[in-house]
Amino acid sequence: MSRLLAVLVTFSIPGIGYCQTDLAATGSTLPAFKTVARGSVGSASISVRNQGSATATNVRLNISLPPSTTFNGFNLRNVPCSAPPEGSAGPISCTYSSLAPGSGNGVTLYYDIPLTYPIDSNATVIGSVTSDTPDSDPSNNSTTVSTSVRGRADLVGTLTAGAERVKPTEKVSWIFTASNRGPDPARNARIGASVYEGTNVSMTPSTGTCSFGSASAQCNVGDMAPGEIRTLTVVANAPSFESSAFSASAGALTFDDVDPTPNDSGQTVWVPVSLPGVADMSVTMVPASAVHVNTDVPIQFTFRNDGPDTSTQPSLQIMLPTGITFRSFQQTAGPRFSCGRVSPGESLVACDLFDPFPAATTVAFVLTLHVDATGFGGTIRAIIIAITEDPDAQNNSVTLRLGSPPRRHAVHR
Repeated sequence: MSRLLAVLVTFSIPGIGYCQTDLAATGSTLPAFKTVARGSVGSASISVRNQGSATATNVRLNISLPPSTTFNGFNLRNVPCSAPPEGSAGPISCTYSSLAPGSGNGVTLYYDIPLTYPIDSNATVIGSVTSDTPDSDPSNNSTTVSTSVRGRADLVGTLTAGAERVKPTEKVSWIFTASNRGPDPARNARIGASVYEGTNVSMTPSTGTCSFGSASAQCNVGDMAPGEIRTLTVVANAPSFESSAFSASAGALTFDDVDPTPNDSGQTVWVPVSLPGVADMSVTMVPASAVHVNTDVPIQFTFRNDGPDTSTQPSLQIMLPTGITFRSFQQTAGPRFSCGRVSPGESLVACDLFDPFPAATTVAFVLTLHVDATGFGGTIRAIIIAITEDPDAQNNSVTLRLGSPPRRHAVHR
């Protein structure tokens, strides 16, 4: 009987056993803010959740920024907060009128890390929660969010090729130049490079050592003080065939610090590979009949190679404006080739001309296009693309306007 009475007494007293609050504060940050350069922005997300079985009233979340940092702004999650002005230091306080069991909310804040912040240190945001309701587990009422602060080293890379165009198997060199614009040293800097479609690839850094792949290298070039430069010389033989894809790529990075603008630290440079000689390719187009709205219009195209040499891998691309659509293709002169729409819904007609295309050769064809009201007055553009060098690029493209939009006449009353 005494044990039963004790159990009844325990469950009749409010706040004992299952009727308790348990406020828990948790913190996190996005991957992009886990490691940042000094002189940039840090971030922290602090959330509060009631893990207990009773409602917590007058809940307050207090947040302290890292020393020497200033408030930059925050993204509220339906929580009223007070904070110092942007650019100023001071505490942040957010108030919840109440938190029911199982409910929670939080804020994401941003803060500015000065350029004088110590390198290789942590910037730590502290969040703590209190309420007017007794808490069954005070040990989880606070949390911290730390961001690793590194040096700020702005590495800039430029890649230049020793030739604009080469012949098959000809040797070409590229020089990659990496410079550190600071303001901090770039510790443990590296340069990576690769060559596509090249043979007999070699890479030589101005300082340091490299580990090599089949057509690539990773080079440790040491620490780079602000203003210091490192170079990497890349040499390769062009492929034995004509190509527009022969290229080198190179980039610089620092493993121990942060580059605030990584997109300007590397480049790719292509060197076309073509057979000796030049080929003057040209294209013309004229309407074969009058242009009217909502009709099919035949366009006469003439494509020539005025030499003096054979052209390799030539193609003709015809761009159509809105309201002008491809109907059909009919060749009228020259060696056979094909011309057709790339895919339904696209405004591009591609003509795969025969390869190679000898000098003193002319082809002609009629392309029938449909012109609706929105396309009337639109402009067609045709352009030739080939690997072989062209001495006169001015006649590689041509435009043609199909009709003129209807004029608007004033109405006199």
